[in-house]
Amino acid sequence: MLKQMQTLFFILLASMLLLLSACSTPPSKKAGTVSIPTPMVTSKQLPHQNAINEIYQLNTDQNADKAQGKIYQLKLQKLNRDELLLITAAEAQSYNILGEHQKAWALLSNPQIDVQLPSADDETQTMVGLTKANTLTALEEYNKAAQLRVYFAPTIKNIEAYQQNQAAIWHNINALTETELKSQIIKTHNPSYKQWLTLNQITRFNTQSLNQQIKNIDQWQHRNATHPAALIPPQDVAALRMAATQRPTKIAVILPFDSKYKKLAAAISDGISHAYYLSDYQPIISFYSADKSQVFADIYHTAVSEGAELIIGPLFKNQLEELYNMNELPVNTISLNRLDRTDKPKNLIEFSLSSEDEIDTVIQFLKHQGKRNVLLLTQDAPWAIDDAEYFKQQWQENNLQLLNSQSFAASKDQSNAIQQLLNIDKSKQRIRRLSNLLAIELEAEPRIRKDADLVYLLAKPNLAASIRPMLKFHYAGDLPVYANSSVYRSYPNPTRDRDLSGIYFTDLPWVISPHKDMDKTYAKSSLKRMVAFGFDAFQLSERLALMQNLPESKLNGATGTLQLENNQLHRTTAMGQFKGRKIIAINTAQ
Repeated sequence: MLKQMQTLFFILLASMLLLLSACSTPPSKKAGTVSIPTPMVTSKQLPHQNAINEIYQLNTDQNADKAQGKIYQLKLQKLNRDELLLITAAEAQSYNILGEHQKAWALLSNPQIDVQLPSADDETQTMVGLTKANTLTALEEYNKAAQLRVYFAPTIKNIEAYQQNQAAIWHNINALTETELKSQIIKTHNPSYKQWLTLNQITRFNTQSLNQQIKNIDQWQHRNATHPAALIPPQDVAALRMAATQRPTKIAVILPFDSKYKKLAAAISDGISHAYYLSDYQPIISFYSADKSQVFADIYHTAVSEGAELIIGPLFKNQLEELYNMNELPVNTISLNRLDRTDKPKNLIEFSLSSEDEIDTVIQFLKHQGKRNVLLLTQDAPWAIDDAEYFKQQWQENNLQLLNSQSFAASKDQSNAIQQLLNIDKSKQRIRRLSNLLAIELEAEPRIRKDADLVYLLAKPNLAASIRPMLKFHYAGDLPVYANSSVYRSYPNPTRDRDLSGIYFTDLPWVISPHKDMDKTYAKSSLKRMVAFGFDAFQLSERLALMQNLPESKLNGATGTLQLENNQLHRTTAMGQFKGRKIIAINTAQ
């Protein structure tokens, strides 16, 4: 029978050790990749105990090939039930070390294991259970792995192994998406696991201020005082509390307020101000004007000399290049653009409304929907050509099939482009050849290709509007069309949007689902995206230290779900669809 309780003394001792280890910031780890070494069996006295311990030690030393040789020799001996189970776990470990995770899972999921395991002693069950959890982690079955670790946690006798298992539970849950997290909170029947998930949701996915987030964690700990994560809090919780003490008290915003781009600057500034007044975090904010023609570095250094602890800006790439010429920036700087360069100076964090983030969002959405074969239709414009190249690269890197791509310069070119895209031109050629061969005029409808799952469209609204009618004209009206934000003006226009009906597209959450926090003066303005941009820039200023220390941390912002990677913020944007004369939000979980 599995032990379901650990003594309070053990928990408190482990907690003290964790607190001591938390004094220094641990290196960041990719979510879900934590693999805890299953401890060697030392307390059991089985007939082949020494040989089993030797195999586990070989695995610990990453000498999997030699371990498998020893396992083969030991299997020739007469082994009892517990020895067979322990050897199975050891063999699965060795396969995991060699990267052969499917072989490891095939061993552990053998029905005989499930039959024999309940009658084995606690230590053997724990050994097999944790090896299963490690294997599931390697197979990216993070939810199943976390549930196993929560179940076996009370039976782990070694303090270090217990702490490692706690960390692994948290890292497995960190690998779940927000949708998966919410779903599991509803589905799970394990109260302990439910609270693990709830704490992770509070820590990772939050649009409130850090002060409110910490208050929510305090309330969770008070309600769940005896929960393992309350007695031994994940280091993420400590990092979150520390981030609240590291927020800048003075921020400088450097934008082109006195140039032809002043409307852009004003919209971003309004977003920053709006976020400021909605927050209980209110640092001193100073605004500086910097036009394209000015030396940005001079204004930047002025802001630093006047006490700025964090800078938001610049907006233009040529100004950003000036910051790249510095080896190290004196303070954290959130630029509102990004460059395709790897020599990023220290303390520079790039944040932009890049179309690449939108393309990544659409590809992941389509991939999860099982869409594999795409036709690419592109407006003949420099921005669209660049986006098309990025789309092709990412689509193929995801092992998906690009069937054909065509471009058009104007509405009058769209019919020919679509015919070539659908292979209608080739079908017409076959009909003409057959007519010539038979010397008669054949009446036949051209056939369109049937292997495409969708069309991905890159075009501005005025040209995008005629694509759906044109596809219907060419008997491809049922072929779904997906696009990025280029097809939408950012605000509803029922008359013009009518012909876009049916097209799926990605855009900022605040554009697809207008938010109560959006300044009403921008409700029908194309500058709405800039307001959301500024709103998130301020939110990032509060959470930057947290996102730097916790790579898994995300911000559900006005411009998308933001995550920091290699000092560059990546956005997962929202999905919507033109429906008649309206925009409806798509639940990406579906």
